[in-house]
Amino acid sequence: MKRTLQLLILFKTLFLAGYILFGPMRLGPDEAQYWTWSQDLSLGYYSKPPGIAYQIALGTSLFGNNEFGVRFGSLLIGILMPFLIYRLALGFKLSEKEAFWAAVIWAFSPLGFAGSVLAITDIGMILFWTLALLALVEKWPMWQMGLMIAFGALFKWPIYIFWLFALPFVTWDRRLLGALAISLLGLLPSVWWNYTHDFATFRHVGATLQGGSGVKAQGNFWEFIGAQALLISPIFFYLLLLSYKEKRKELSFAYLTTFLPLAVGAMLSMFMKVQGNWAIVAFPTAPLLIAHVGIKRPRWMKAGLILSLLLIGALFFFVPLKHNRDWDKLPAVLSQAGYDPKSNFLFSDKYQNTSLLSFYSPGQKRAYFFNLKNDRLNQYSFWHQMADREKHQTGYYVSFEPSNPDLSPYFEKISPIETYPLSPKKNAFIQKAEAYNGNSPSPPPRY
Repeated sequence: MKRTLQLLILFKTLFLAGYILFGPMRLGPDEAQYWTWSQDLSLGYYSKPPGIAYQIALGTSLFGNNEFGVRFGSLLIGILMPFLIYRLALGFKLSEKEAFWAAVIWAFSPLGFAGSVLAITDIGMILFWTLALLALVEKWPMWQMGLMIAFGALFKWPIYIFWLFALPFVTWDRRLLGALAISLLGLLPSVWWNYTHDFATFRHVGATLQGGSGVKAQGNFWEFIGAQALLISPIFFYLLLLSYKEKRKELSFAYLTTFLPLAVGAMLSMFMKVQGNWAIVAFPTAPLLIAHVGIKRPRWMKAGLILSLLLIGALFFFVPLKHNRDWDKLPAVLSQAGYDPKSNFLFSDKYQNTSLLSFYSPGQKRAYFFNLKNDRLNQYSFWHQMADREKHQTGYYVSFEPSNPDLSPYFEKISPIETYPLSPKKNAFIQKAEAYNGNSPSPPPRY
């Protein structure tokens, strides 16, 4: 079984490496933003801890500032995760066949596939969450469990929820206190960065939990449930729900770590908007439960795997993510518009556009976020601004949505905005603005 799993993961990895190199999916806005972070390594960033930036920096140091370099770390995690799931299943006393299927379910689920390609923070946290689970199940020294949680906190802070699950199953002694202290070391880089940056991340997270403006957002229960079903594949999700009725004593902890996050997320989604990835910690143990009930239902398992592969094919080939298409056309379009990276600069009024411009522009010169719409702060708000470096220079405003900004308070001469097609359904709207006078929009009050 393990040999077969190794061959499947090798095939998947080679396939994904080729897909990253030659496929149609370019970087998404978040991936491009994290790449800009990796070009300016720090102890923390506006919206996230620093782990993803260092992960990308490692990949780009090996393969260059290209899409493969950005996604190399995720590809490695995609190799590791199925074998960790396999080992975790054996630790929970499942059979070798059940462990094999648990690993396959993870590897070829939409979540496992996307997590092997996209450079996102969730997957780094999930890697160390799974390692912490292994530490608990296989009874590693307590300090090693704390260390896994500390590393996970460098990607996302919700990993500390792990302790709520683990504490009833560990011995309360000095070793536990030491492990707790070690796990908290993962907060230190972000805490120091926030201390020197007006606690921006804490303010941002607080505003996000309030719906972004202090007004409670409406619930999205069915959207949340649908997102969970799509992450693991609908048939597998049905088997997961079915597993709750066929409980097995050895899997008690797995039931807890799977169903409690899903239940809390579902409950919260009745009253506020809950993002689909907020309960993602449920999914490292979910394949174990699916495999346990599915092994007795081989037709359902095969149907679940087929549907999962169809969903992956639809996501990555037939309808690749809208925000991940055609950005490789930008260098030619910008050059056509007259942009010269040696003497001009790029700017936009959305940080997502700014990130894409930074990665895909000729020379990969960092673009500027120019807050014409009084949007919330972002990481670009804490870096050098146009007024610091570009006074009297010529800039090119770029948007990917129809736009008509008023740049007259900031530039002496403004050319009409022009439309440049990137694809039949996507355009770049570019406006040349000459002689920047150093003025800037008022800083936004919101985080």
